[in-house]
Amino acid sequence: MTLSALSACADRTSRTTADAASTDARDALGQDLAAEIGQTPVDASTDVGSQNDGSLDGPSDDAPTSDAAIPDAPAKTDADEADAACSAEAPTCVSATVSRVCDVQDHRTRDVACSLGCLAEGPRAGACRSVVPSNGFVGLTCGDDKRSLVSLDIQENAELDPDHGSYSTVTSTILAAPAFALAYQGGSAPPVGVFHLSHLIIHEGQTLTIRRAAENGVVFLVDGDVEIDGTLDVGAKGGAPGAGAVALGAGSLSTTAAGYGGGSFGTPGSAGGASDGFLGGAGGSVYGIPMLVPLFGGSPGGGSGVLAGGGGGALQISACGNVHVGPHGVIRASGGGGQAAGTAVAAGAGGGSGGAVLIEGRLVSIEGVIAANGGGGAGASLQDAPGTSGADGTLAPERPAAAGVNSSGGKAGGGACAALPASMAEAVEGMPAGGGGGGLGRIALSSVDAAQGGGPLALTAAVTPLPTVGTWPTQ
Repeated sequence: MTLSALSACADRTSRTTADAASTDARDALGQDLAAEIGQTPVDASTDVGSQNDGSLDGPSDDAPTSDAAIPDAPAKTDADEADAACSAEAPTCVSATVSRVCDVQDHRTRDVACSLGCLAEGPRAGACRSVVPSNGFVGLTCGDDKRSLVSLDIQENAELDPDHGSYSTVTSTILAAPAFALAYQGGSAPPVGVFHLSHLIIHEGQTLTIRRAAENGVVFLVDGDVEIDGTLDVGAKGGAPGAGAVALGAGSLSTTAAGYGGGSFGTPGSAGGASDGFLGGAGGSVYGIPMLVPLFGGSPGGGSGVLAGGGGGALQISACGNVHVGPHGVIRASGGGGQAAGTAVAAGAGGGSGGAVLIEGRLVSIEGVIAANGGGGAGASLQDAPGTSGADGTLAPERPAAAGVNSSGGKAGGGACAALPASMAEAVEGMPAGGGGGGLGRIALSSVDAAQGGGPLALTAAVTPLPTVGTWPTQ
């Protein structure tokens, strides 16, 4: 029996001389119980009905009353209001940037700082203004409740696998929901691994590599800020494609000694070199749309197996906070160079196209480099006289990836950059020809409108190809 129940019992008992001993005994029991729990005991003769907590045990009709004034309860402060018990009340705006919500974890009201402001009207009135990431990925709240989210802070070189949600340095860690989930875009677009984070930080001199040849593209949904002062690499390397690369714009194959075509995406790859009057393989077909909805990666060049230059990968960053690529920061989604055949007699493989980079945030500022250039085509090889491989796509707007050189002389095609299209491989006579260069990928950048808590894009460095720029709507 609780201390309150003992006191209520005493009030309901007729105070007769015969019951006095019983009342004294209960007082003693109350003293003992109070001592155990560290409270001041309640006198059994006191009216405790005003202390009733909502149970059925209220004061009796014949309980003694008092004319003494009841002191006023202390005034509630803002902190008391913010920590009051709640069930499922609708949120309210405490100020232009603070929403008061009912915390589903402990059923207490709590004040949430809204990075994009609090909505004063409309169907979501009282909630934090939020955003809808491109391609239909959900989960961003744009409030300060990041207790269940992972902060990815890269202070040493690491690899992220969007197929399995693993993050590895020396050891491997598997990220579970809500930090990682698979999503399917449908149609011919690749599936993606979605990482829901509180922050994404890559320190200067460090590289986060998205695992090459992964089937899935990678999406970062970030409730806070993104700071890239190191390198985020979703590009191809030689014949290994970037994560989320596809084959929709693959360079054409060649059934003769003519070279293979370069891969295409945002712009066409170039044709392989002609040989003995036979035209080289054509560059692939352009596909996708500038705003990268849906999200595709780049495509490989033409070629045999791993010799074809890989297409760049597919990357999306959607952040409620600011996205900043610092002066030393790099986001690389370039295509891979076509690979020479070694000692076999073979025409040169085509270079892969650049991939995709989609960035949207409250404020987006780029001081470093974002590159989705095409890879160079490979030079043709003769028996015991291999050509040279094409270079991977560069980071520079004005410098194309170097073309490979045929063992018999003549060059393959160079990869595309912002200033130059992919170049065609040189024609040769009586010998195999080199592969064509890969085309450009696509880059899209969007920020929230200034009237809704955002601001204009700030681009002060190299972005190649030139980006498609837009405004990220809020809700």
